[in-house]
Amino acid sequence: MEEREQQLQAGVLGGGASRKADRLTRSAPRDDYVYRLFFEASVEGVLLAAEEGEILDANPEACHILQRTREEITEAGLDVFFDPSDPRLVTAREGQRRTGKFKGELFLLRVNGLPFSAEVSIVRYRSENGKDLSIIAFRDITEREEELRRSEAQFRAMVENALDLIALCNPDNTFRYVNPAIEQVLGYRPEELLGTVISDLLHPEDLERYVAEINQEIMSGSASVVGPIEIRWRCKDGSYRYLESYVNNLIEDPGIRAVVGTARDITERKRAEEEIWRLNEALERRVTERTAQLEALVSKLEANEQMLRESEERFRTRFDQAAVGIAHVASDGRWLRVNRKLCEIVGYSPEELLGFTFQGITHSDDLENDLDHLRRMLAGEIDTYSIEKRYIKKDYSKIWVSLRVSLVREPSGEPKYFISVVEDITQRKQREIALRSLTPREIEVLRFLAQGSTNKKIAVELGFNVSTVKNHVQQIIIKLGVSDRTQAAVRAVELGLVEAG
Repeated sequence: MEEREQQLQAGVLGGGASRKADRLTRSAPRDDYVYRLFFEASVEGVLLAAEEGEILDANPEACHILQRTREEITEAGLDVFFDPSDPRLVTAREGQRRTGKFKGELFLLRVNGLPFSAEVSIVRYRSENGKDLSIIAFRDITEREEELRRSEAQFRAMVENALDLIALCNPDNTFRYVNPAIEQVLGYRPEELLGTVISDLLHPEDLERYVAEINQEIMSGSASVVGPIEIRWRCKDGSYRYLESYVNNLIEDPGIRAVVGTARDITERKRAEEEIWRLNEALERRVTERTAQLEALVSKLEANEQMLRESEERFRTRFDQAAVGIAHVASDGRWLRVNRKLCEIVGYSPEELLGFTFQGITHSDDLENDLDHLRRMLAGEIDTYSIEKRYIKKDYSKIWVSLRVSLVREPSGEPKYFISVVEDITQRKQREIALRSLTPREIEVLRFLAQGSTNKKIAVELGFNVSTVKNHVQQIIIKLGVSDRTQAAVRAVELGLVEAG
């Protein structure tokens, strides 16, 4: 009697002793049509077993998964199909013994004795004739596990080979995992940082900001993701590099239980920004010396120099609002960045201009001289150059500009882009051209034209005959490119050739 009780408590996973079939236990479920229909059509393998471990029946899917016939399965004991080396089997037996049911993953054995992963569900019940029976349902999850392993392998490969830093941190701010990219950026091997407190690697001046933005928000639970944060991290050699970091709080995620951090090295970008600021400061000084129109702007830029260094957005605003044309130009001549004033000078919108090269709008007679200066600058023969050249505007008209160019280089010394400063000097050039083309007598005649004098009065004042004055007036109209004497007088005043009457 005691032996019978022990068998009942052990359940189907206990490794049955007797396999004597009680046919009453088989007949009860087989008389139930609905049960039988479900049993035969189930997409899962289903076994019906007695409490001693004897298999009473197996559905077609069970035969397919176990690779045996129904007769072979019912002739074998249930323990034949569970891998005895599976460490989870002990826990499963204990759970079934306690609750009369089990659900979880175990290794089952096929006909060739090879184990495979299966999701197993066991429910014990008592039939109408008082027999203790168990239904074992299972499905083959080998492909799912293989897919999971492949996904894990792919994910690990991505993390291990990522250029960005990826780290898992414990709630106490110590490193649990760091990917190999850390060695390329900061010089540490990943294992050297395990258990290290994060704050020990931060620049002292950035530590307070780190505590405020990371500890107080992430660790307090007030935010799940924080970033980007630009912080200086100490390298193994004692130097510091800027990293742009994002931090995601996944401490409550049962599959992770960590703070996940990603970071990208932006040291070179920061250096380039400082170089741009330095060159811009020098450029502003040159502009101040060359044009009174920029004095107020330069004064403002100097007064706000510190704010400019701290705010890239302010730099962009001043770039766009400068009173002279400013552009960043690639070494092949492509416009990389242009301000509003430059667009006004050449008559193109920013989008249109960025689709051109400077060669495309430079007058053909001036192009070779410009390119020669660029070649000398790229070769390191000169640092800057200034020339006067002509641009072809969008409406095909020609304008004269004063061009000053400097070169920004990468830390490696490679050219990065040119900074060009452009001023419209068309009126000045037109005045120079007009002065060269007009004779002294014609300029004298112009002065009287600007005062509204008639040809006869001009002839009297200058001691010419009227015919000579008419000839001079006609030449003036032609040389100034106007249609009549009134326009000639207006044009002369505009160019500063004479004063208005």
